[in-house]
Amino acid sequence: MEAHERWSLVTNDPALTGWEYAQRMWIEEAFRDLKSQGWQVEEACLQAPDRMANLWIILVVAYTWMLFLGYARWRQGRISAPKRRPDGAYVRRWCLFREGWTAFLKASHPR
Repeated sequence: MEAHERWSLVTNDPALTGWEYAQRMWIEEAFRDLKSQGWQVEEACLQAPDRMANLWIILVVAYTWMLFLGYARWRQGRISAPKRRPDGAYVRRWCLFREGWTAFLKASHPR
């Protein structure tokens, strides 16, 4: 994982390197993708814990598939139009999950 912008971290714990916060951000984004911006898991009204556990397994496999698809499209230079930052640099508009998800939807619903 690589941060493209500098961070300012204020803490009184000398053991923290900043990596912990970068990792937490990655985890938060993954949950966002699994919930509100991706699979809408909060809509599942499952009461049985074993069924919910099975759903999570399926969603994680599908999430990984979308990440790989997004990564493959990125490597091929076939991602959505990048956005331009104020400093003139171009960055990906969407996360790899969203790139993969969009490509999957387009492939499964051709015009």
